[in-house]
Amino acid sequence: MSADYNATFDTDKEEGITSPILLQEFAHRYWSIHGYLSLVVCTFGILTNIVNIIILTEKSMRTSINCILTGIAISDILTMTSYVPFAIHFYIDHTLDVTPEKYTFGWVMFLVFHINITTTTHTISIWLAVFLAILRYTFIISKGRGERIPNPQSTALIVCLIYVLSSLFNIPQYLINRVVVRSQNVSNETIYGLGDIGIGDSDSKPTTLALINFWSYAIVGKLLPCVLITIFGGLLLHTLQETKERTKILRSSSVEQRVRQHSRTTRMLLAIIVLFLITELPQGILIVVSGIVDGFFLNIYSLLGDSMDIIALVNNAINFLFYCTMSQHFRNSFVELVRSSLKTCFRYSFRSDEIGKSTSASMV
Repeated sequence: MSADYNATFDTDKEEGITSPILLQEFAHRYWSIHGYLSLVVCTFGILTNIVNIIILTEKSMRTSINCILTGIAISDILTMTSYVPFAIHFYIDHTLDVTPEKYTFGWVMFLVFHINITTTTHTISIWLAVFLAILRYTFIISKGRGERIPNPQSTALIVCLIYVLSSLFNIPQYLINRVVVRSQNVSNETIYGLGDIGIGDSDSKPTTLALINFWSYAIVGKLLPCVLITIFGGLLLHTLQETKERTKILRSSSVEQRVRQHSRTTRMLLAIIVLFLITELPQGILIVVSGIVDGFFLNIYSLLGDSMDIIALVNNAINFLFYCTMSQHFRNSFVELVRSSLKTCFRYSFRSDEIGKSTSASMV
């Protein structure tokens, strides 16, 4: 994440690979708008994911697939909620300069929390995407009868288990992130930062725990789920083609309508998991390179941190648009939710006016 770069302060190191001038210029220009852009995306994403949860947990919408999508929505809300104060303080309220007001002990403690929570939620989301792809493929090969997939209650337990295991998996991350004193200025004000873990830096030797955390996160938290998503996403794409050919042969209106509905759902879920792949795979590759090439993390990866953050935030926020454009049931539920909310607001406003009038009349 970009937060790691902002908190290390060692921007003058020249070991290993160096930063291209164009990349430096792009990173600094984008930095000035990243805070505002991420706030817009997070606000939209938090609101729409709340709507997702409300609709997906309705009685008529409680399916195994929607249970996973609800788990992803909760994880996305946690990610974006943490990002809002991070963006306001480190991007909007302060400049890129390192100052005691920007890097106080309290804010660096929050930075540690922010890194830990977002690392965990990203792990949760990507493994839920793997579970989603496997479950949908299993449903399709069972010819839509669903005998081989868990019911919504069992699926909810598996989703909770993924939350727990992802949190346990990231314990090394929680342990290595620590607040340290970086320097003191002429006014004797202390500047705090994150402790250096030594990954991708020839000048320092990382601890065993840091190495375990780095490589386990790169492989288990990024590359392995991306490989699984690629495999099952490819299988889903193959089944879509087979379904299309089978529909042409059957020529039955009732069967064709049912198959078309299943195909729309599969395409929607395929779009969601492909977006996960586009978001997470490049970051996983860059993380691996950071551990191998000296200076790559500081001089390349960190400069791309803000760009990777906004891509991940867009991924967190965009699912609502997929649901609305590709699921008629979801659209109908959303329209009904808006209609009932407007009726409630109108009824409350009308009652408030009536109370106000009756109170004025009694005073007269």
